[in-house]
Amino acid sequence: MGGYRKIHEPSSAGRQVAGSPSTADFDKKRKKRGSRAREPVSIK
Repeated sequence: MGGYRKIHEPSSAGRQVAGSPSTADFDKKRKKRGSRAREPVSIK
């Protein structure tokens, strides 16, 4: 869980503050993929 966060830390934080729907969608995909959370990098 901490591994994927380090990669999207800056992007995720910025999107969360803006309340972008991409963050919510990414969160769902992260739980679905599990260990393959590093796949949705297109949110950058």
